[in-house]
Amino acid sequence: EAIDKSFKESESTEFVGKAVVALASDKKVIKKSGKILMTYDLACEYGFKDLDGGLPMDIRRVTTALEFFGFNRVASITPSFLRIPLWGMHFASYKFPYKIW
Repeated sequence: EAIDKSFKESESTEFVGKAVVALASDKKVIKKSGKILMTYDLACEYGFKDLDGGLPMDIRRVTTALEFFGFNRVASITPSFLRIPLWGMHFASYKFPYKIW
């Protein structure tokens, strides 16, 4: 169910193209150099929308993560403005070796 929802709310290839165009049109794009940029964040910054007129799923939103892991009741009472910080996503991408002595 969570995977089906994520496919329904995913972004189109045109949405990604709009993000690239917005970055290419930005005279201060060099300030974003070397960073990982989320298309949802770029859409909020530059004001573009997807083909259906909306925005795709925000993977940094806490409610999205809660729903994905099956905590629908908790997600329903969690404010939608709560977002996972970029540094939190960065550290979550590491693969820590677990060692038991």
